[in-house]
Amino acid sequence: MINTGATVLSPEINVTGSMTITMNDETKPFSTGSYTDTGLVLERGENVVALNGNGTVKFHFTKEVI
Repeated sequence: MINTGATVLSPEINVTGSMTITMNDETKPFSTGSYTDTGLVLERGENVVALNGNGTVKFHFTKEVI
């Protein structure tokens, strides 16, 4: 994912199923639900995201520009 904003941000994550999400070398397990404070952050620019498990994942965030 690409964060074109001016700052790092923490996306809201909605998960169906049981999954592991790795973002920029930080791995967290998730079960079905909506999460706002995950410890996963989108750095400025390009971010490497890997998903493992069954289900769907939606990332919600707003680009922050100064």
